[in-house]
This record gives sequence, C-alpha cells and structure tokens, in this order.
Amino acid sequence: MPEVVLDRSSPVPLYFQLLEIMKRDLSLLKNGARFSTERELVELYDISRVTVAKAVNQLVNEGVLVRVQGKGTYVREKADKTAISNILFFTPSPLHEYISGGNPLVGDLVRGVMEEAEKIGANMLFVSIPQGVTETEYCTAKIIDMQADGVIFLALQNLAKLIVTAKRRSIPSVLLNVKTAGLEQEQQIFTLETVGIKKVVDYLVSLGHSRIGYVGPGVATGSLPQVDRLAGYHKALSDNGLQVEGGAVLDWNVNHPKIKLLEFLRKNDKTTAIVAQNDEIACEVIRMLQGIGKNVPRQISVTGFDNAPYAEKFDPGLTTVAMPRAEMGRVAVRKLLAIINGKNPGLAGNQLEPELIIRHSAARLAAF
Repeated sequence: MPEVVLDRSSPVPLYFQLLEIMKRDLSLLKNGARFSTERELVELYDISRVTVAKAVNQLVNEGVLVRVQGKGTYVREKADKTAISNILFFTPSPLHEYISGGNPLVGDLVRGVMEEAEKIGANMLFVSIPQGVTETEYCTAKIIDMQADGVIFLALQNLAKLIVTAKRRSIPSVLLNVKTAGLEQEQQIFTLETVGIKKVVDYLVSLGHSRIGYVGPGVATGSLPQVDRLAGYHKALSDNGLQVEGGAVLDWNVNHPKIKLLEFLRKNDKTTAIVAQNDEIACEVIRMLQGIGKNVPRQISVTGFDNAPYAEKFDPGLTTVAMPRAEMGRVAVRKLLAIINGKNPGLAGNQLEPELIIRHSAARLAAF
C-alpha cells in the first residue's frame, strides 16, 4: 500500500493528488529505473485508468518519465549537470588583471578554467577577494550566499577552514595548484614540483656539473610547493650520486640578498651551477653574478622554475621549468563537474608533470 493515499473528500482533484504522490515516488527512484504501469497504478490507488493516464502523460510531457515502446515507462536519465553547474572560483585579484596579463602565472590557471567551463557549458562565478578583508570570513560568506554547485580553491589563507565550510554545506570542491590533508587525493590537482627540479638537476649533470647549489626559501619559511622543490633538489642530487656540500643551499632572504649570495659563493667557490627556486630569484641571481663580474653561463650556470613570461626574453634566456597551469585549470573543472554529478573523478590526470625548457643560462661545463 502507498504511504500516502488519495483523499476522496478533499476539494483537490484526484488527478492533482496522484500527480504529487507520483512525483514524490519518482524522487526515490534511480535514473533509468522502471516505473509502475498504468494498470499497477489503477490497482494501487483504486482510481480510474483515465485519471492515471492523465497524470502519467503529464510527467512524460514534463520530461520526467519516458515511454519505451514494447517495454514500459521509465525514469528519464537526468541530464548531466555540467550545462547548468555554477562553479565558484576565488581569485586573489580581479579577473581583468589575469586577462590583461597582470599576473600571468595565476592567469594561466584562470585561462584553463575559463576555457574548459566554456567548452562544456558550465557557469563560472569568479570572485576576487578585496584587499583588507578577512579572507576566511569573506570566502565563507560567498560560499553560503552564492549557492554554488561546486568550488575551486587556490592556496588561500586558512584554507582548511574554507574546505570544512564547503564540506558542511555538502558543496563539492577541488583544490588547484597546492596540496592539503583536508581533501581526498582525487580532489587535488597539482604539478609534480619534485619531478620538475629533478629534470633541471639531471640536465645540469648531463652538462658535466657536479657542484650544484640551490637558492630559494628554506623548509621553515617556504610554502608547500617551495618545500617540495627543495626536497626535489636533495633527492635529485642523491639519485645522481652527488652530495650537498655544507652551505650549498642558500635560504633566500629579500634582506641583503647580494651579501648573502656573496657569502654563499665564498663558501662554495667550486660551485658551477645554481638551481633557483623560481624564475624571479634566478634572474636576480644572474644580475648579481654579472654585477661582480661572473659570466653566466661561461663561469656558472643558473636555472629557474615557472617559465615566467620574462624568462625567454631575459639575457641570457633562462633555462627553466614550465608548469602546465592551463591544463591544471581544465582538469580542475572536469574533476569538479564529475563530483557534482555524483561520479568518482579518479586520480588520473591529477598530478601533472612539468616540462624542462632549455635556453641559454646553462651550458656544458667544459664548453668554454
């Protein structure tokens, strides 16, 4: 017997009552499930076949049910939500800055997100975080107010609290360009920093370098990607049978960097190559080396990381590592939409491999 019976004393027509009961029952059925036949409904509710047929036809016309000739009536497969999904994406700066190239590294991530969203018809809600606000409170309020189907997170302050907020609200989320213990692995899309550094070190070793230093933020002060890059440097040396000599890692500090670099070079006077944690540091190191009369790459090779727009135009052109940021953005959208639609996104494609870009700031040790 049905949980809800028709009230024949009610002024509400039996047709409307039956329609509401059927809609309730449909919400409990899976996509593609067989629905009751008209005869079964007639017997179940003790109602005329004309009334049943009218209600069933209404649901067919609304696209909720579908008739399959010779087989019966079924719950229509619900359309994939990708065409109507609202995806919330927080950006540290207004969207126009990325489009105009003001922040090219994050801009590549944004570009990938926009391209994939447009391709599959998702609706992107880009929200820039105003200066001076409490980032956690602001983002939390937006998550609640904007009624997004899903959220793409970057490395925001108090990221863990924002992830908890999304979870409590049952809002699917993915994390882009950083890792955290707060999300499942399939919800995190990032590049393999250690692999990128290994490619750089392997290349320098292939050029004959064995005294390779490192310049960048240390483990105590660096972000997780920076920590991974330093760890990758140590592992790459070990894999190549090399050791880090005492002081061969310079914990880069914006306070008096030239003095620190000079001290570093005095302690490591046999160093023939320097791996910089990013392109900005690499270019600054090259300028300082040139300022004290060192020729790059004749006397010392220098590499960067990130493949910033200025890396190619720098003199000498910077050998560096390119991160597939646009692809990361595209993967983030695809993974998030899979989660929104109740699918397991899996781990395939979550960890993207960087590419070594060879230019002129590194040279064979015996070439000159």
